[in-house]
Amino acid sequence: MDLQTILLSSAAIGGTILTMHKKDSKLKLSSCFYEKISTPINNIINKKTSEDILEVLAIHDNYIEINTQHQTLYAIELSGNDTIEQPLTQLTIDNLYEFASKNTRGYFFQAIYKDKNYQKQYIFSYSLDVIEIIAKTLDIELLKGNEIVDVLFDLFLDNSFYLQDKQIHRQLNISEDTTVSYQPIKSTFNKVLKNNVYQNLNSVDVYTGVKIKNSTQNINYNSLYELDFTGVIWGYYDFNRDRSLKYAQNLLDQRKFYGGKEPFQDYLENIEKGVEKVITVNFELLAKKMSISTLNKISEILSINFVPKKNRLSSSIGKTQLKYRDTRFDLPTNISFLHNRISPVHKKASKSPDFFGQDAKKAHINFSFSADNDNPHSLIVAPTGSGKSVAKQKILSQMIEIDFKTGYASKLGLNSFQYGIRNFDIGESDKPTFTLLSKNPKNSVGEVKGRLKDFSFNLLNFELDERGEPIVEDIQFSSDLISMILESQSSDLSENVGLNIQEIGKFKEIVRHIYQTGDFQEFKVRKLKDKRKELYEELLSLGYADNTKLKDIKEDKYSHLKVPILNDVIKIANIKKTNQQISEKEREGYSNLYEKLSDVDSLEYFSDYDNLKITDTAYIYAELNNIKESSLFVPMFFGIFWKAYIKDRNRALLYKSQGKVLPKLMYVIEEASNYFRFKTFQTMFEKLVYEARKYNIHMMFVIQNVEEIPYTIFKNINTRIFLFPPDQKEDIISFIADRFKAPKKVITTMNKSKQYNLIIWYNRGVINMELVYDKEEITHFTTNPNEQKK
Repeated sequence: MDLQTILLSSAAIGGTILTMHKKDSKLKLSSCFYEKISTPINNIINKKTSEDILEVLAIHDNYIEINTQHQTLYAIELSGNDTIEQPLTQLTIDNLYEFASKNTRGYFFQAIYKDKNYQKQYIFSYSLDVIEIIAKTLDIELLKGNEIVDVLFDLFLDNSFYLQDKQIHRQLNISEDTTVSYQPIKSTFNKVLKNNVYQNLNSVDVYTGVKIKNSTQNINYNSLYELDFTGVIWGYYDFNRDRSLKYAQNLLDQRKFYGGKEPFQDYLENIEKGVEKVITVNFELLAKKMSISTLNKISEILSINFVPKKNRLSSSIGKTQLKYRDTRFDLPTNISFLHNRISPVHKKASKSPDFFGQDAKKAHINFSFSADNDNPHSLIVAPTGSGKSVAKQKILSQMIEIDFKTGYASKLGLNSFQYGIRNFDIGESDKPTFTLLSKNPKNSVGEVKGRLKDFSFNLLNFELDERGEPIVEDIQFSSDLISMILESQSSDLSENVGLNIQEIGKFKEIVRHIYQTGDFQEFKVRKLKDKRKELYEELLSLGYADNTKLKDIKEDKYSHLKVPILNDVIKIANIKKTNQQISEKEREGYSNLYEKLSDVDSLEYFSDYDNLKITDTAYIYAELNNIKESSLFVPMFFGIFWKAYIKDRNRALLYKSQGKVLPKLMYVIEEASNYFRFKTFQTMFEKLVYEARKYNIHMMFVIQNVEEIPYTIFKNINTRIFLFPPDQKEDIISFIADRFKAPKKVITTMNKSKQYNLIIWYNRGVINMELVYDKEEITHFTTNPNEQKK
């Protein structure tokens, strides 16, 4: 006789002492005698029975003491980095059995809890070794003593929850709520719990597991949590071999009265010889207003038959399995029963989340670009029509917490614990939201006009260090930008047309010489008359004349007119290329530099003083559609980008010197495939990955086609967010699997995703997230009337 047959036979024996009644699905409990007549009597009984319940005796750093046999209770929250099943490995189960089967405390409890979108799963044990075997395998930390107290209160089904700061919070948090009581936490817990249990004796239904239907069935916890119920499912798993032997002996002794004891004798001997790795399990389900249909679905998913329980309810409700287990319903099973049964399916909450939503189970879920990753940069990949623009704006609006009725963004700012946005938009998709923010005077916002006819970027306008010299990184950026300009004018981007190492060295040498000696041409106000008429007239109105030297202008706002321009470098390179006192190789380097810088100068957009007004505001909106069609679009963008970046970098350095926390700055870059085509960009980005995070700067690239992402970019971005339109989903996933060697769990999560769901593949795992929108948000997030109807 196999173990399953033994199990069924033992359940039949247990039936002689079973005092339960199946609920009649046609009977309305509200109309029965029990509820109408005996409730007052039952309340008196409840008050008495609620006295003998679970109590906290002491609270320690990573465990608590309760009024049970073994007292010391440890716990972990079974959450991880993914939203799909990541069960214990076979090796962990074997190690667990090897240790726990020889230990008197070789058992643990599982608590599966759900209250709408507050969904949790916990493991409890009186053995530190048992809990650590599970915790270390899943890379989970033990709960603190105070946290265990709060968890226990939740599991008595009398708490409620609310959203704030992108996190879900308990309405009653005993370990933190000092208004509850001035007494010690354990006293507060015990008093509140006693009243809670008294109430629950009339409002909570108890169901017990009476049969294992299939001991090897895979458990789909995602499907379980999708069901509509409020309650907790308790599971008891005992590995202790001595107790298994006593249980088998008890079955054998009982069977002697009925005959046919041989199979039970074989079963006992198999345990003694170690042929059977047996564990004992026990399950109870406590729920509020659960339908029979839901109960049946839970039974099907967990492969355990649950039936309503009618006696000893006070022990189940007031003591839980931690203090009381109805041993009449202990079920023996094979160790294979554990396969896929202990598995995180919820992402652990981020400590400082940037945005939130709900996963496929409708559980609250949040995410932090920096806290959940090694670097904070992100990539949003989504074809046209998949909802990427709406999703991007929702994420940003959650960060700065926009009130769409007033337009006020409470977290928008450049102070500690605030967010700054640098939005490089194309096509004005974000313009309605920016306009809303602009209308509220409390918001710090500014706009960069990306007009091609007015564009002017000075490649020689640098921030100076304490010695009055340009910062090394800025000179490097300028040389990289020159290479990018040259690349943009080449018909073949695979060619190396930018500055080579020797030319970059010569460029840096000349720039340092100019700033150290002041050896550059001095212009007068009249230089601005033709191309910068508005600025020219502004200076005249201040009393300056045509012949006034630009260096003599006093106001700080005109300091950008007192620096060298590209032609100053060209002149020196031209002189150096004919210098017979240096080697021919050096003259060649200066000659090549002269030719390339002359080509750049001829384009005019990078030859004169800056005409970019980057305001020191929290939200900078740059609409680049006007310059998008230019062959110089990408280098022009980087000119605007660098001006903003320098301001943010300098502020960050100041804050660091003052010991302040840096604000989070989001650089949102639309149609990023334009930049990915440039080798120079890829080189620059690899530098920015490491530098920008020092200043709490987060790069967010938005792209339509996954095929356009270079691998060097992909590997250096820790957060990759995907949205799939149904008609392209299969092809895109196939490409990701092949090109980027995505792990199996990533592909599984992608395949299970629904339309408009975010799939977030990040440094530590993969999750799915649904963003929830209201009508006011959608109105501002898109100009597409079809998308507004979603």
